[in-house]
Amino acid sequence: METLMIAGTIIVLAVAAMLLMGWDRRRGVQRIKRRMRDIYGTMSGKQDRDYDHVAIYWKEIKDQIPEDEKIDDITWNDLEMNQVFEQISNGNSFIGEQALYAALHRLPKNRHHLAALEQKIKWFDENEDKRVDIQFALWNMGKQDVNYYVPMFGANLDGQRIANIWLYRLLQCSLIALLILGIIFRGPLAIAAGANFLVNVTLYALMKTKYEVYLESLTVIVGIIRFCSDLRKNSGFPAELMSEEVNEAIAALTVTTHRAVLLQQKKQAVRNGDILAMIQDYLIGSTLWDFIQYDKIIRGLERCEKEFETVYRFAGEVDMAITVGSFRRSTEGYCLPEFAEKKQLIMEEIYHPLVHQPIKNSLSMERNLILTGSNASGKSTFIKAIAINTIMAYSIHTCLADRMRLPDARVITSMSMRDDVVGGESYFITEIKYLKRIVEKSGEGRIVICMIDEILRGTNTRERIAASEAVIKFLNRKNCLVIVATHDLELTKKFAGECDMYHFAEKLDEKDVCFDYKMKDGVSNSSNAIDLLEFVGFPEEVVAKARELVKG
Repeated sequence: METLMIAGTIIVLAVAAMLLMGWDRRRGVQRIKRRMRDIYGTMSGKQDRDYDHVAIYWKEIKDQIPEDEKIDDITWNDLEMNQVFEQISNGNSFIGEQALYAALHRLPKNRHHLAALEQKIKWFDENEDKRVDIQFALWNMGKQDVNYYVPMFGANLDGQRIANIWLYRLLQCSLIALLILGIIFRGPLAIAAGANFLVNVTLYALMKTKYEVYLESLTVIVGIIRFCSDLRKNSGFPAELMSEEVNEAIAALTVTTHRAVLLQQKKQAVRNGDILAMIQDYLIGSTLWDFIQYDKIIRGLERCEKEFETVYRFAGEVDMAITVGSFRRSTEGYCLPEFAEKKQLIMEEIYHPLVHQPIKNSLSMERNLILTGSNASGKSTFIKAIAINTIMAYSIHTCLADRMRLPDARVITSMSMRDDVVGGESYFITEIKYLKRIVEKSGEGRIVICMIDEILRGTNTRERIAASEAVIKFLNRKNCLVIVATHDLELTKKFAGECDMYHFAEKLDEKDVCFDYKMKDGVSNSSNAIDLLEFVGFPEEVVAKARELVKG
């Protein structure tokens, strides 16, 4: 009786522990989902990201992208696009981060993907409960370092196969044959079976560490495929938002997924510290089943490489759609872009995504534009806002403006030059190389939207004016929309009537310099460099001497 009571107590405690663990797990899930609801629509904070990891997917696919659809590295850095990415990205998974990063590097000529993205964004925004469930599934994929390498793993499957797999199959078959013969005939055949068993177990023990590293990547791959499969079957996600291509890709990967799941379950049991599972691991390992199954999985993925690329891209787009929906809610106003057939840019109340409490500006241009204004008046921020919003129009179908109408175009900038000490190039050499690539690209078929900040400021005034005039005249004859920011008022006189003229200005009083950051028609008639010297507290004799020298 006492024994029964002890056994019953143990059973009750075990059941209670299991129920408590289940209850705690459900509370944890609810807490995570509640946070997902709370942060949707809030500004994404800066995160500790490894951009080498985030960029892996883009590096794997960039060679497949036409050159005139890419944002080059100079433009990316000029526009501080990593910071823009940070502002947008509060993705739930590594795959969403990689998809967004890759999207922001592209301005596709074919814009069909934008309609599909917009449908997803709208559905997630209107279906909170289902969105949160899908966010949680994405979150479960994790952001471990190994996850980010999946695109590289998938692109190099041939290098992940096990060499001489025929030997493993031979050892597997010989073990089975010798075991059967050893049981029947015993003697030398039983000894041979034992020797074969020891060889196989030793080989398994030596190879399993390397194999398990590869299995981590396979686990992530399976997670992505199963996420897409569950999305199709169980989430309430509309069938029309999954293309036939995606459905066919999931179906083609089903067999490979099942094989990988069996391997995962076996390894998970061992990781849990189950002694019986560990013994079983080596008993099954002696048949080399793990390696042979692994090789079949890799071969299956090789046959379905395109299908996996489709599934990977789709999963990333799903997470990206949620991210963009959240970003839109966090902004001070946005619009969907309009795309024009002709060469024109129309922007109403546009602003820069990185500026807190931004001042908005409007502009309509069908020809090139020269922008003047004093230091710190807002010229650079404005032209960056135009370039960034053009990129966002093509990548995430979102513009921070009341209205934005733009042509089929690419974006190239020449803005943030500096001396290249390592490369041994001066500021001016760097600048003319930046400009040279704009001149070269302007002769191609697609419209080029160019942003040039302080054109040729790295040389003397006389040659700067002459060279700048020549460059602008050349670009005026090309298929471009160019905005040139400059302090050279002499340059504006040479293009009166040929280019549009706008400026930014400031107001000065005895105590302060005030900027309204509003763009105005015409050419600036003020400069503030000496005033700013005085404002920040330079010695009076320096300020006075500067004013004297200006008057000549």
